[in-house]
Amino acid sequence: MRLRTVLIAAGVVVALPIAGIAIFAATFDADAYKPRIAAAVKEATGRELALKGPIGLKLGLSPGLRVEDVAFANAPWGSRPEMARLRALEVEVSILPLLSGTLQVNRVVLVSPDILLETDADGRGNWEVAAPTRQGAPAPAGPAPTAPSAEPSPSAQRELFVGEVTVTDGTIAFRDGRTRQTTTLSLPRFAARAESRTSPLSLDLEASLNGNAFSLKGMVGPLARLLGTRGTGPWPIDLTLGAEGARATVKGSVAEPLTGKGFDLAVEASVPDLSRLSPFLPNVSLPPARDLSLSVQAADRGGPIPELRALAVRAGASDLEAIVPGLRLARLEVSAPDVRSPVRLALAATMRGAPVSAEGTLGPLGAFLPGAGPAPWPVDLRLGAAGAEATAKGTIARPRAAQGIDLALAATIPDLAALSPLAGGASLPAIKGVTFSARASDLRTGSGAALRDIALKLGESDLEGSAEVALGARPKLTADLRSRKIDADALLAAMDGAGSGQPEPARSGAASPTPVPAQRAGREARLIPDTPLPLAGLKAADASIRLALAELVFGGASYREAQATVALEAGRLKVDPFRVTAPGAPVSGSLSVDGSTDQPPVALVLRAPAIDLRQLIAAFGGGYRVNGTLELDLDLRGRGASPAAMASGLAGHVGLAGANLDIDNRLIDLVAGEVWRALVPGAPRDGVSNVRCLAVRFDSQGGTADARAFLFDTSLARVAGTGQVLLGPEQLRLRLVPTLKLAGGMSVPVTLGGTFLAPSVRVDAAGAAGSVVGALAGGAAAGAMQTPLGGIAGALVGRQAGSGAAAAPADDCATQLAIARGGRQGPVPAPETAAAPAPAPPPAQAPAQPQRPANPLQQILPRLGR
Repeated sequence: MRLRTVLIAAGVVVALPIAGIAIFAATFDADAYKPRIAAAVKEATGRELALKGPIGLKLGLSPGLRVEDVAFANAPWGSRPEMARLRALEVEVSILPLLSGTLQVNRVVLVSPDILLETDADGRGNWEVAAPTRQGAPAPAGPAPTAPSAEPSPSAQRELFVGEVTVTDGTIAFRDGRTRQTTTLSLPRFAARAESRTSPLSLDLEASLNGNAFSLKGMVGPLARLLGTRGTGPWPIDLTLGAEGARATVKGSVAEPLTGKGFDLAVEASVPDLSRLSPFLPNVSLPPARDLSLSVQAADRGGPIPELRALAVRAGASDLEAIVPGLRLARLEVSAPDVRSPVRLALAATMRGAPVSAEGTLGPLGAFLPGAGPAPWPVDLRLGAAGAEATAKGTIARPRAAQGIDLALAATIPDLAALSPLAGGASLPAIKGVTFSARASDLRTGSGAALRDIALKLGESDLEGSAEVALGARPKLTADLRSRKIDADALLAAMDGAGSGQPEPARSGAASPTPVPAQRAGREARLIPDTPLPLAGLKAADASIRLALAELVFGGASYREAQATVALEAGRLKVDPFRVTAPGAPVSGSLSVDGSTDQPPVALVLRAPAIDLRQLIAAFGGGYRVNGTLELDLDLRGRGASPAAMASGLAGHVGLAGANLDIDNRLIDLVAGEVWRALVPGAPRDGVSNVRCLAVRFDSQGGTADARAFLFDTSLARVAGTGQVLLGPEQLRLRLVPTLKLAGGMSVPVTLGGTFLAPSVRVDAAGAAGSVVGALAGGAAAGAMQTPLGGIAGALVGRQAGSGAAAAPADDCATQLAIARGGRQGPVPAPETAAAPAPAPPPAQAPAQPQRPANPLQQILPRLGR
């Protein structure tokens, strides 16, 4: 009986709780608690919690709760009513771990969560909630008095453990209230599992960012370490991230996962096409590199920068046209043992079909990391392209600031035209044998760069010296350059034929004279162009340049000992002085242009005291027979934005003087053309004329040039002149008096009018009659012209009216040359002796039709009337 009683009692003890639980499960109505739950949430957050679906409860040692159709209200300013919506929420907990003070959640399941995180225009987030202040409750007057610390309650010491979290068909969106842009993270599947509180957490994520799918799988250390639970030892990481065919792995450990300290990680990545990852980084422009791989080991050693080891970046064949037109990468490798060791670089590519390569070493990457101390950063690079090679070797003392640069640069280019693909497709000149070397450095004060010990060779041309560019609000170029020879003809010929594939035309020292046609079809209306001068470039930068050229070959001529000092400051250009020994003459002068104003003043001075005509013509024209010396004196000043505007107000003078010259008649005909043949009928086009003197001086003021000296005295004729030249409208207003020496000194004044491009010659009717009659009368008295017209003239004026020779003019060679030279002394021709009259021909034996020489008037008058 006693055993039976014990068994019955035990059965009652066991059955009663089970019966109680069964009765509770049968009679419990969870939906009745919805108002209380919603009210509690409203009191805690100030927002509504809607529990629209049923609430299910599963009892047992691992009780579970399922809530369906849940919605949590958004902030009043939100873009939609609900901040979060869930189709269902399931939570399962364990009862027994509570006895040991652990709150163990076995499983959390979120079905179709739709969560919106957003900010307003002020940056306030909708996740910021606060309990509302109850009506009638007094506001807190201040902080409560500090109470003595008490031992935490057992419940406060409970630890939380979540065994599994699963999300299916979820969406998390973030909307920026300032930019109104929304980023959406879709979660088709997410699972996180841990066997125990101290075991690693496995992750399995399939998601998409704004419609771009990616995955994350692997393992990390216990979640408890991230929830503040103390722990020791490394926190392991082994994760693999995948997207668009790319794969990245992170393996290692972190000693303090909450602070990120004490990490030691190995990172590897392989990317078939880097540009396909652009949707994940919308604000970053990713190059279309292909077959990209990256590997690095990073460790935190307690210093200001991490320790990086075994760094390697590689890229395969890639079309980089989108970044640099014409660039195709074949191979790129960058590697370094660690951040304290030099970086090795190797590159192979093509630029518009031309092979390009680079290899060498650069200083350590650690120099660019925060906290890096100053140390020389070595550079040793070799670049190759289309047969050319360039090197850069030296150090940079402070690479982060690009200061302390000291590099030796060198380049060897067999054919400059072969580098045209690297010049943006432009055709480079076909210059052979180009070499360059210099020492590059930065400036001690300010920013900029300098080149010292420059040695440049372009075929037969060379250049040496130094140059520096100072950067700032107005960049400034300072240079001191010299050359043994600059063959500008060869350089220009190479530029003219750049890319044409045509051979360079042969050049000769003396080119055959090419007559210039008197008329050109479609010729311009002006000789002096009205095109605006490119003066804007003078304001872009400043310059101070000294230039010395031992020889300059230009236009087939050789200029020697050329020197110039150029100063450019705030748009004001000054070349003073410049000197050069031009072909046959030393020339000196100066030039100034003030480009700081809209109507810039310009001043030009040129002086050549002795121009050897033979050398000058041999250098430029060739084939003409000339001899003698000319003097040039030019001092002009003007103002305007174009040559025509400057000419309209030109001031100053131009003087040209020469005595005892021999000039090829072909050259006279080439220069003077129809005007010379009109003034001197029957002027020979072959042979050489002796020019006793050439004296020309124009003094200009306000664009009107007055002829103070104008005399051209040859063995054939003497032409004196007066008048003006209007430079603005390009009009000629000159009165010329040609005296034909072979016609007894006859003079017929003419006017030279029209424009520079269309001159006209007309007889001066007012002064022609007396000159003609006097000449004819004098000729009759001397018996030089036995014509009816001579007899009539003699009868009209009397035989005593003429002396047989014209009176010598007041403006002779000596006077005119002195004016042309500005009063300076110089050579003058010997006085001209009067030629003996030709003997009268013997009387004819009654010829049937006497032959008379052509009357000079019959030759000159028709020409002057043109």
